[in-house]
Amino acid sequence: MLSHKIKSKDYFEPQNINSANLYFVTKMTEGGRITIPAKCRELLGLSINDEVIIRIENGQAYLYTWEYAAKLAKELLQKHTKNHASLVDELIKERREEAARENDN
Repeated sequence: MLSHKIKSKDYFEPQNINSANLYFVTKMTEGGRITIPAKCRELLGLSINDEVIIRIENGQAYLYTWEYAAKLAKELLQKHTKNHASLVDELIKERREEAARENDN
């Protein structure tokens, strides 16, 4: 069970959970707006008008910066292509072969 202390700050560090995790408390206001607490914005490096990505999975919402989403996409791509040559090199090779076939015709 989570045990935590919430005082006047807008985030808390729960006990019995990985200390790398912070949990932020906020409310939804009229129009479905949720304010991202200042400490959270600071930790994520967010500024006014920055866009974020919200992913919904199994009834939970995850908020990502574009930089973090790009990092996840890169890791996923590397995971599925680690035994292959560079995708760029493969594409260039295919295009050159295609061009050579067209020139032969």
